[in-house]
Amino acid sequence: MGGLGGLIIGALVFWVYPTVQKARSPIGELVRSPLVLRYPKDSPLAEDVLALAEKLQSAWTEVLATLKIPTSLMPDRIYLYVYSSASEVAMGISARLEEENTPLAVADLLVNHSVKGDLGRLAGTLAFGRPGNALMPRGVALYLDDPGYPWAEEAWTWTDRFSIQEVWSRAEQLLPYDPWEALYFQINAPWASATLTMEKMRTVLTALSGAKRGGGHIAEVFAAAFVEWALLCFGPEELRSLWRATTWESAAQSARRDPSSFAQEFLAFLKGKFESYGGKAHLLALKALHSGQASQALKLLAELDDPPAREIKGLAYLALGEVQEAFALVGHKFPNLEQFISAPRLIDEPIILVGGGSDDVRFVTAAKN
Repeated sequence: MGGLGGLIIGALVFWVYPTVQKARSPIGELVRSPLVLRYPKDSPLAEDVLALAEKLQSAWTEVLATLKIPTSLMPDRIYLYVYSSASEVAMGISARLEEENTPLAVADLLVNHSVKGDLGRLAGTLAFGRPGNALMPRGVALYLDDPGYPWAEEAWTWTDRFSIQEVWSRAEQLLPYDPWEALYFQINAPWASATLTMEKMRTVLTALSGAKRGGGHIAEVFAAAFVEWALLCFGPEELRSLWRATTWESAAQSARRDPSSFAQEFLAFLKGKFESYGGKAHLLALKALHSGQASQALKLLAELDDPPAREIKGLAYLALGEVQEAFALVGHKFPNLEQFISAPRLIDEPIILVGGGSDDVRFVTAAKN
């Protein structure tokens, strides 16, 4: 009986209990090795999870190839918690933290936009370890999400004001706060504690908004451009060292360069990409717009009417308070602009207030001061 009792208890512990636990869980599961997809059972994703699994499998393979990471460095199981909307995230994380076993390789993915950046952050962490700087993880995510964007070409337009050394050393201050990046490193990274704290819950709730805040677009452009260059010029060992480097000097050393020549090689890459780029006017106009020179942006694009030019011109008109002209160009993206077309304008350079009244003069004065 003792042996039989042991078998019964073993069956209960290792088969019956996990099966009952999964049945009661609000999270469904689909295994497509090496990926384990977990999703809210009442999510719209549940209806077509097989197609989603194939898409994510393909994306994971592409990400590993782009980052030059051999599959041998990856765990046997990669757990992806997938959501159709941000409103599902808190429930998914809460359910996961209640489980007895916490996966080592795990990420939360909002699948209504590109997930390659999130997968790249996960792959980089698993292959290279804890990042020593803020620039590489952000650059990897940005570049993988949109490898066709002219990151290097745009970065070149800003080299008269910023250097890669400055962006690298001040990346934590210059980069916008990304709630999804914070969610990964505070909750999902291999070194993150599984204990649910108030700080972690704030991170989750902030991530529900999905919006970055603070920092600047320019720092992100430099980060993505640097990763684009690094992937072109360096192998797996150098990429691992760059990921873990804490200073520009240590980054240069990992590439067997002195800091100055390392920066000059990067600059030469940016310059070459810009000189061969066909959309120089767009990038220069974008720079003018980000520099507060909306009128100059309009001049640079005066003879162009392609979609990117129309969008930049629309934003320039909006910056000048010309809402009707802006709505004609970007109203399809910002339909709420229509209500401001006939609104009064208060202009007190450099501030333009649209939709305010005479009583709002004091706010303009306070803003200027």
